[in-house]
Amino acid sequence: MCGSEQKEDRTSVQGLVQALWKPTLLPISLAINLMQVGKHYEHIDRAFYRKILTLTIPLVILCLLLVTKLRINIGIVVGLFLILVALKNFSTRLGRLIESLVSYEKSYF
Repeated sequence: MCGSEQKEDRTSVQGLVQALWKPTLLPISLAINLMQVGKHYEHIDRAFYRKILTLTIPLVILCLLLVTKLRINIGIVVGLFLILVALKNFSTRLGRLIESLVSYEKSYF
């Protein structure tokens, strides 16, 4: 690996770290989750969550790397998703549509 490739890899890793830690939302969310886990740790099904994390964390890291490496702006997609979720509370028709989409969701473990 030549010097420019190492520098490029280092900047993409730094971009990933900035994407994770620079915003205040992620640290606050992690703090809330840790408080909830600390309070109710005896009710946690560790095997189930280990399987979930094994499937989701690699995909989250891959998507974050793609977004930071390719400089894809996903703000519009995230914004539209948030608006859709907010509107489901005001529209019974939209609420039923979203519930019908999620009703087929199963836990495969």
